Amino acid sequence: MTNERTPPHNANAERAIIGAVLAYGNPALGQASSLMGDDFFAPAHRHAWAAIVETAKAGAFPDPIAVEVEIKKATAQGIFDGGWMAWAIAAMSDACAGEQVGHYARIVSEASRARQLISVCVDTIARAYGDADWQDLINTHRQSVANLEAMGSDSATVHVSVPLGEYCDELETLKDGGTVETISTGLANLDAITGGYHPAQLIVVAARPGQGKTAYACNTLATNAIRGVPCLMFSLEMIARELAERWLIWDTRLTKNQVRSADMMAWKKILNTKQVFTDSALYVNDKATGLSAIVGEARRWHAKRVRGRKSLSGKVDARALIAVDYAQLVRVRANKNQNREQIVAAISGTMKQLAKELECPVMLIAQLNRECEKQNRPPIISDLRESGALEQDADMIIFPHSPKPEDPKKFAEPRAAQLIVAKNRGGAIGIAEEQWVPELMTFRQLTNDGYYEPGENR
Repeated sequence: MTNERTPPHNANAERAIIGAVLAYGNPALGQASSLMGDDFFAPAHRHAWAAIVETAKAGAFPDPIAVEVEIKKATAQGIFDGGWMAWAIAAMSDACAGEQVGHYARIVSEASRARQLISVCVDTIARAYGDADWQDLINTHRQSVANLEAMGSDSATVHVSVPLGEYCDELETLKDGGTVETISTGLANLDAITGGYHPAQLIVVAARPGQGKTAYACNTLATNAIRGVPCLMFSLEMIARELAERWLIWDTRLTKNQVRSADMMAWKKILNTKQVFTDSALYVNDKATGLSAIVGEARRWHAKRVRGRKSLSGKVDARALIAVDYAQLVRVRANKNQNREQIVAAISGTMKQLAKELECPVMLIAQLNRECEKQNRPPIISDLRESGALEQDADMIIFPHSPKPEDPKKFAEPRAAQLIVAKNRGGAIGIAEEQWVPELMTFRQLTNDGYYEPGENR
């Protein structure tokens, strides 16, 4: 009896990928770059993908018009119902979101491997019914399956010589008096302890209200973005306009009252700062509040603003920084049996995986419980709300801390502050002495050493 079952495939996933690449171009194509034409089951999908790949190889943006050139070269116009352009427009309407292309590509790839395995098994069965030598049959089947396994493996597994070589290159650069580019904290004393932020790190910044945890994140992002490093702030507590005001105050060194009643000199500073941030690589999102929405938007932003970016010297510059303010406000779809610690564990674990996936540091702002405030002492790791997962997932934990003045009238005055590095996986811990200026919502470094100073060159 003949088996009439349709081979494994997912037509919707195939069409969603093709539509996404036609709509979003190379960033989407990059997430499905491992797919070949034969990985698609439907003939129209196979020809469309082959034409897309050829278009990209030629250096053109793979939109429907450019891809049509390759379709005509292959004389494949008749394969598409209604003609290529009508088919392509319909496929774009079925496109998945840009950040989902990788997920759908895995679905298509797994179905393709399953079809190839069926083919191998059918061939083995046919030979088994024939006169093939039993041992030769087993060996051939084993080799065919091994070949399929090799085809399905991804490039995430590398020989140890690859990361070791990269690390030794960094050491050689340092040995020759050069510098290895990292993400600066923006504060010299803190950088001396942490060495700056590195790819794939999860940095937890936690404090009680009024201690400057959001200000620290804003200062760090602005310092790097002004130097051209793409930075993204997810704000779940404040709207984008409030953050813009903070950055304006930080760079102009004008108080909120001075900004709102600006004279001619103050207005000149405001306009200068506006231009500085217009030219910067700073982005803010105050709409994404759910965990999945934050992750999806971070992937989309990274694909558009970071992936493939080059420095002025022409070298690939993959530096970027993402901050989420703050952990306890992130919404997670949870069942009623989950407690707060499990929910925060899902948040911190997802943020750590995002940092690894995008290969950039992710800063997660968090709140402390009231114990350090009640006991009038600097915070410690156990003061983290739902601290277990945050402590475990974090590569670095920083506590901004400045004792509150006894006189409420002096609350806005500059005062000594500590940035306590309580955890630093693979690095030093310690305390960076800085100055906290609440009225300007900024930490002021006590040394300069070439670091960006708010308002410099004004």
